Amino acid sequence: MATALTVTTLGGPYATALTALTMGAADPTGNYVVSLNRGDILIFHNSGASERTITISSVALNGRTGDITAATIAAGIYKVFGPFELEGWAQTTGRLNITVNNAEVLVGVLRR
Repeated sequence: MATALTVTTLGGPYATALTALTMGAADPTGNYVVSLNRGDILIFHNSGASERTITISSVALNGRTGDITAATIAAGIYKVFGPFELEGWAQTTGRLNITVNNAEVLVGVLRR
């Protein structure tokens, strides 16, 4: 069963404090952003000792699909994807679907 990711909302241009990014262990059965917003950014961190893979599912747009498939992330590395548009990424449910092959990958979602 897929797991919803926690979204961290940034403080904005006049914030008076730093924002703590919430990152959680990926669920190898699937993860999703509950309601994708235009401009959302995904941050991945491979906390393990082996290379891992990430897949971000797209939606057909004007006859094309643009899944990010088997994107690799080396041990100890951070990778960032986005900002996302709704068109081409949000499923009919409004979700953005993500699959990671190991729970050693931590995932965070930043939203403005």
